[in-house]
Amino acid sequence: MKILLVNPARKNFDAFGRHSVFPNSLLYIAAVLEQAGHEVRIYDNQVDLREPKDIADFKPQLIGFSVLSGPNIAEAIQQTKEFKVLLPGVKTIWGNVHPSVLPQQTIAEEYIDYVCVGAGEYLMIELAKHLETGAPSLAEINGLVWKNGSEMVINEPGDFIKDLDELPDPAWHLIDVLSYWEKSLNTSRGCPSKCTFCYSPLFYKGYSGDLSAERIVSQIKHLYNRYGVKFIRFFEDTFTCNRDRLRKFCEMMIEHKMPVQWDCDSRIGLSDEDIALMSKAGCLSVGLGIESGSPR
Repeated sequence: MKILLVNPARKNFDAFGRHSVFPNSLLYIAAVLEQAGHEVRIYDNQVDLREPKDIADFKPQLIGFSVLSGPNIAEAIQQTKEFKVLLPGVKTIWGNVHPSVLPQQTIAEEYIDYVCVGAGEYLMIELAKHLETGAPSLAEINGLVWKNGSEMVINEPGDFIKDLDELPDPAWHLIDVLSYWEKSLNTSRGCPSKCTFCYSPLFYKGYSGDLSAERIVSQIKHLYNRYGVKFIRFFEDTFTCNRDRLRKFCEMMIEHKMPVQWDCDSRIGLSDEDIALMSKAGCLSVGLGIESGSPR
């Protein structure tokens, strides 16, 4: 099956393209779909300013949109409608945080056929199987929200992936790696905290999962050897949360003498020893979530 994965970024905001990061969630979904034998393309508006009409000749049968709350909703709506006109019969699915948190509101739109709540890798495989063969039935696909005539159906929740090492490496070959301002990796998902201001408790519901230190170093080696990447942005909420993994990763970077520098985000609480180890392993900066100067 031909599947198009879309990151509907704000194309009319020039600065956004200059500060682009890899569409990591789509890269993982694409890798899993390719492993299952599907033909996949990624249309990332952060760096690709073509219009849907310029991509329609690929003739995908399923188009998946990664949608966050905020300004890029406008592009997601516009492009979904355009693809529906350009490709009669194409099926569309929205996933990521916004549709996962507001599935009923999202599926109510006529131009959206399905909503993915939670992780998308294995759900997309099941949905593609259904569209090709009729099995499994839509009702059997956990995490899927769909329409049965005029009725809205919300299936049982899907499971988040416990061991991220079971996933193949992201499908970097489907993007122009060097056109991105920041070459980024996503090596952890979820968060054990329950901060009321954050999307994570609503989306991940307490789940957290990590890629192993070995896989992180392996991915960095590939990006360095294949594309000449010398700086990595860990674009995720909890890169330093698992201190054992953080230390092992740093030790491996030092041991392998990796000529790659990096930065990440973290909560307050890194020890002086951890900071020194991170610096020795190539870390140049850390974004800290101060949140507030008031204990209350």
